[in-house]
Amino acid sequence: MKNVNKLRINRATLAVMVAALLINACNPAESVSPIEDLIDQIPGMTLISGAENAKIIVNRNNNNAYYNINLDGLTAEAISLTGDYKAWCTQWDISIGSNNAVYEAARVYDIAGEGYWKNVVYLVNRADAYLEADSTLKWTELQVAVWAMINHKKIELTPAFLSGLESVFSDVRIDIVQQLIADVELNISGWDFSTMENTILYVEVADNVQDLVIVRPKD
Repeated sequence: MKNVNKLRINRATLAVMVAALLINACNPAESVSPIEDLIDQIPGMTLISGAENAKIIVNRNNNNAYYNINLDGLTAEAISLTGDYKAWCTQWDISIGSNNAVYEAARVYDIAGEGYWKNVVYLVNRADAYLEADSTLKWTELQVAVWAMINHKKIELTPAFLSGLESVFSDVRIDIVQQLIADVELNISGWDFSTMENTILYVEVADNVQDLVIVRPKD
């Protein structure tokens, strides 16, 4: 098991992060979280052999996920994971480029089977089903629900908080986000990772670049 040293941020890099807000991001438009609110480690992640030095190309999706990514640069043990994925943001206050943005030396982790990630995995595994069942559901509402269920980076489900995020989140319906979370909590106890229809992985992209949970149908 590996505890990832995430959010390696100090006061010297805060100005860089603020400047990075000009890049497309899932972060507040004017500020980032106070340093004292950041947490150093994320539990429940296993680095995949052969995926220690991956390459990703990031583009916007804005339809049934936040991003589309291509994952490459994997060695023999992980070569089967190469390909295209939908992706969800894991940190609402850190930037990532998304116009054919290329990131080298990314690290890919398995989070399936880890209790810490179970709610998030359940939600993103069923994201397409949620969207198909309710034509009014927005991908942004799914994204906010993902953020709300990631314990190491809490958000506030309030209009004031959401108004500070990227403008695409301005019409998120908080009651719908709460219904998604309630549905996950209602069904999670009887759900097992072995029933996943998708391959779901965590990508640690780079220092001071947001990480991603990526999803694609199983082969």
